[in-house]
Amino acid sequence: MELEAGETVRYRGATILRQAGSYGELFLTTRRLVWIRRRFGPPFMRKLLKVPLSEIEGWSIERAPWWMGWGIVGSVRRAIRVRTTSGAFDLIPVYSSADADEWAEALDNVTTDAGIVRREVHP
Repeated sequence: MELEAGETVRYRGATILRQAGSYGELFLTTRRLVWIRRRFGPPFMRKLLKVPLSEIEGWSIERAPWWMGWGIVGSVRRAIRVRTTSGAFDLIPVYSSADADEWAEALDNVTTDAGIVRREVHP
């Protein structure tokens, strides 16, 4: 991924983009959020998602769908639902449900620094 002049990566991690049904790498930069599908995946599914921070209207941490593999009995995977001017999408951390909190915190920090949006609160 090429960065624009003055743009820096603030957070990076492996996530599943629910709408693509595929694993990928998510980058949160000082200007945008970018998800890039890993090498293997259905050719007809989304390969790239770019969202400028200015298009993000809000986000929340929610329960991931049961079929996304909750893991150990009693544990629940969580997803970050990002709402944009063009729709919503769900990002599910691959390794740990705790990663959702880290992503939400990083997203909150970056957007607050840019003076753009605040996190939505959903039970």
